Amino acid sequence: MNEVEEPVLKLEEQREQLDRVLRSNVFKSAHALRKFLEYVGSKALAGFSAEVKEYAIGTEVFGRPANQLSRRRSRCGHPRSSHPANLCRKPILLPLSVKSL
Repeated sequence: MNEVEEPVLKLEEQREQLDRVLRSNVFKSAHALRKFLEYVGSKALAGFSAEVKEYAIGTEVFGRPANQLSRRRSRCGHPRSSHPANLCRKPILLPLSVKSL
């Protein structure tokens, strides 16, 4: 079976691609999404992907108070919430894809 090797991009090329995506029309009008992608992409390029956690995104990217995250989980029916209504809820999966930028 022939395997197609994906080109290995230099770090600077990866940064340029991230910047190009962030400058695209999709992200010009989506400020929160832009901040999220910029944060996640920058962490990944710097080799700190393991630091990308829900708590860090909420506090560092969106400026949420630390105590607000657990409240939002319980309001939204998050599976980790101890609210009784969450005991019988099933998770919802949302497939996401970017067709073109």
